[in-house]
Amino acid sequence: MLKSKLEKGIVELLPQIPYVIDQVGEALKWAKEELSEGEYNKVLRVAYDVAQYAKEVSDTNFYKTH
Repeated sequence: MLKSKLEKGIVELLPQIPYVIDQVGEALKWAKEELSEGEYNKVLRVAYDVAQYAKEVSDTNFYKTH
């Protein structure tokens, strides 16, 4: 499923919580199916930057309750 470096990078930045991983995986799958390749690549670049930021400022336990 995950082919690009950005897709892999996004998943690697996620907290190791199955629910979060499943939700992001489903979002990536949906985006890949519904968007053109160019739009999908733009979304991936933004999502990667957001994932890096979230990892830097978030408390891992936050994801367990939301």
